[in-house]
Amino acid sequence: DRVIERQAVQLYRRPYIYSEDEVRRLLGMAQNLPSPRSPLRPLTLYTMLVLAYCAGLRIGELVRLNVGDIDFRDGTIDVRDSKFFKSRRLPLASSVVSALRHYVAVREQAGGPAEPSSGLFWHTRPPGRYSQVATHMLLIRILRSAGLKPAKGHVGPRVHDMRHAFVVNRMLAWYRALVRLRRSLPGFAGGEPWATRVHCDEQEGWLVLERPGVLVAVNLAERPVKVDLGDERARLVLARVP
Repeated sequence: DRVIERQAVQLYRRPYIYSEDEVRRLLGMAQNLPSPRSPLRPLTLYTMLVLAYCAGLRIGELVRLNVGDIDFRDGTIDVRDSKFFKSRRLPLASSVVSALRHYVAVREQAGGPAEPSSGLFWHTRPPGRYSQVATHMLLIRILRSAGLKPAKGHVGPRVHDMRHAFVVNRMLAWYRALVRLRRSLPGFAGGEPWATRVHCDEQEGWLVLERPGVLVAVNLAERPVKVDLGDERARLVLARVP
């Protein structure tokens, strides 16, 4: 149907990738949002944006978060019954955990309930948590105040584009880190397949990729494991702790 096809083309909007400077500007606008009747609101919106950008959460996922969904000890957050009724557990950067810890402390001082089932992003009016519509309107207000979206209309960046920026900027950061690593370790740069050896232990759940001057150890188990690299001079150059 040409009418449906034309409508689909009109409704399609190319994702907007926020730069790191634009994200910082949005966070600053959220922190300084005038809200005399709701003193907790600026910090609430700031924390929402942190999770939207650093964890890729949708607006609906943000407003459904409960206090009990955050595990400060493991540094994770549970997103329940999201798109297609799926749930997932996300690891968070230490800076995000610190931001959440600060928000929860200020929320508690403001009188927010501490029950695990209570809404994380709380306010005094029933039902005690922000609705998806209200959250969208407030975050759009921040986009407009930051000059990233026109004062009226639906054109310009969307809140949902924070998810796209999260993925693109994270991938770019990983790529740049690997480029720096390849430049510092010549053994990574060669493409000869015969120069690569792989050692693994299926029972212990580890794998080691060996190239001239470089050893890459990967832990595939659900627990810490000790891997003998066979070289006392080995040093750690890149690691990720889940």
